[in-house]
Amino acid sequence: MKEIKSKGNPFLERLLYGDGSWYFSRDYPSGDLYEAEEIFADGKIPSGTTLLLISYPDGNVYEPLPKAEGVVIEDPIYSEGAVCILSVDFPDGLIRIHKFDTQTKKTDQIFEMPLSEVKDCYNLKIHGEPLILTRQGKEDVLDIIWPEKGTIKMDSHDSFFLRKGNKLVFASWQEDPDYRSEIVIRDLEGNELSRMDGDIWVMPNGEWWHLGGDEKEETVDV
Repeated sequence: MKEIKSKGNPFLERLLYGDGSWYFSRDYPSGDLYEAEEIFADGKIPSGTTLLLISYPDGNVYEPLPKAEGVVIEDPIYSEGAVCILSVDFPDGLIRIHKFDTQTKKTDQIFEMPLSEVKDCYNLKIHGEPLILTRQGKEDVLDIIWPEKGTIKMDSHDSFFLRKGNKLVFASWQEDPDYRSEIVIRDLEGNELSRMDGDIWVMPNGEWWHLGGDEKEETVDV
């Protein structure tokens, strides 16, 4: 049995978009970014996040960012050959994105902006590929923050979860009257390109699988 020194955190997750060779372990001492933001608004400093990256199959453990009080780290993703990491430094009021090079095992900061430039941290996340920073608030809109800028109007049942090239993929659900799930694909301006029943799964080799529909239904190449 292989022993993984995970600083007491027993949970392991595969990196989204990755090929199955990288996993991460993250604690949640202050909840997600939005919950940490509420803690900070109450005059308290959120506890810092411990993030560990674990390579498979060797089981080597790396800590790409040192734990720091008030710095909350989101789930990392794999994008364009590197592990990308979003963090918010609440005491300094900064949003940062880092890249961990899986070859050199070095971490570099690639983006920084004032936290005051976003409405709040509700569903503040990075997606790929290529890398994009977004916020999905409670107003049925998707704010594209970086590197593009814009606001996309969504349906009330939509949730953005994937990007591929210049296409944005949203999960949606309908109840008319029976419940069903849909995939909605929009461009970076928010124009709807296609809509199809079912769901999309990113497999361990990075391939996208569409689950849904039947033999007669036309599917769309995402």
